[in-house]
Amino acid sequence: GEALDIEGVYARASQIAAGLAKPPAMIVIDYADYLIQGAADEPKMTQIFVRAAALGKALKCCVVLLVQFNDGAYHGGLPLPSHIRYGRMAVSACTMLWCLYNPHRNWSNNADDARLPAMFERKRHSKRGWVQVPCAWIIAWTSRFGFGLDLKGNDKDSGAIRLTLTPSEGWGLEAYEWRPLSGISLT
Repeated sequence: GEALDIEGVYARASQIAAGLAKPPAMIVIDYADYLIQGAADEPKMTQIFVRAAALGKALKCCVVLLVQFNDGAYHGGLPLPSHIRYGRMAVSACTMLWCLYNPHRNWSNNADDARLPAMFERKRHSKRGWVQVPCAWIIAWTSRFGFGLDLKGNDKDSGAIRLTLTPSEGWGLEAYEWRPLSGISLT
């Protein structure tokens, strides 16, 4: 594989997109730290966030940038935008900020961690009949598009989408719930 920095990804993606009949719908960069030569720091990560946003705007497509948490900041519970490693510009530069969260995995011994509930869905399994399938969450912290309206016509705020998640099948395709985050203590 070819090692690229963010400018190389920008140039390569633009070159590939120019040769396509239709523009790409999505570019996924897995993950941001691999785009840095040498030690990662705040200015280098800021450059990645800003250029990834510019690439999405230039190609009129979604750029998904996978980043890791700062092990010094995240010790379990509900992941927050401030837990992103060198991520102060992530909230400013991105169009949407999502986080995958599995409450069935406890990364902390702290019982006071803010958490979304560990829930299950009853699903039909081809060989075992009805089974309880664990659910995880896709947390939507920010969106420049907004979050829509609830059933009463009120603006929604940041929230989480509940989906099934199993080791054998991965993320489920059916969303079961939108849970507002406003009622969850984040301290």
